[in-house]
Amino acid sequence: MDEEIQAETFRNHSVGFSGANDLTHILWAYPLFSFLLMAVNLFFIVHAIKTGRPYYWVWIIFMMPVLGAAAYFFVEMRPNVRSIDWASLRWRFASPAARIGVLRDVAENSPTVKNRTRLAQEYESQLQWSLASETYRECLSGVFDNDPRLLISLASALLEDGSSEEAYEIASKIPAQRDFKLDDDRKLILYRSQAAVGILEPAIEGLEDLACRKSGFAPRYYLAQAKVAGGKDSQADEDLQKIIHTFRHGNALLRKHEQQWYLAATKLLKRKRGFEDLTGNPTRNRGI
Repeated sequence: MDEEIQAETFRNHSVGFSGANDLTHILWAYPLFSFLLMAVNLFFIVHAIKTGRPYYWVWIIFMMPVLGAAAYFFVEMRPNVRSIDWASLRWRFASPAARIGVLRDVAENSPTVKNRTRLAQEYESQLQWSLASETYRECLSGVFDNDPRLLISLASALLEDGSSEEAYEIASKIPAQRDFKLDDDRKLILYRSQAAVGILEPAIEGLEDLACRKSGFAPRYYLAQAKVAGGKDSQADEDLQKIIHTFRHGNALLRKHEQQWYLAATKLLKRKRGFEDLTGNPTRNRGI
């Protein structure tokens, strides 16, 4: 009889201990779950700020942690996720040395202008401006000796590399083009090189015209740079603020294509009067 009572007491004690143990696990899991939830919300808030989404998303995610984050994902991120080019994504995640190695081998085995241009563009994406300009020079032969697109690309690479005088010399010799878009690109590199060598007033006037006519933020960004160089800080701030405001209130397509200029404008605006030179290349980041 005593043995049965002891066995029953032991079973009751075991059940009670198991229940207490389960409660302990729940109490330990609750702060972990809260931390994970906070981390997820923080991720979406940071993503919204860094990629220039409207600020109301920050408040939505903050006020409605789960629903707000889900709404942000499906409205802002999901449409772009569907359009991801996975082959391009794999190429982007390859190491810089590997990408250059592949393109260099292709250009050596088949030295066409197209293959050399792709190699030069890869050098540009890695900010290797001297190699980019050297590769563009190799393209300027035969029927491509005076190709305006190649000359524009060469002048741009030289400008980024600090060879402002040579860039201006090349840009000033490119004739006007019948293709309006190509001619706007010619004018842009001409005005940029003018600003780089100190011919500021014609550069600012030309960039003002391009900023009003040409789509995209590039002319206005370079206009702000020229104005900072000319001591017109308040006017430059207005141009930079316009880029930031338009970007934040734009659609997903605009944000996808203009994010590099938004980031560059934000950086330049933060520096204010700490302007260093006219050859700073905008950050080439891509966001979902």
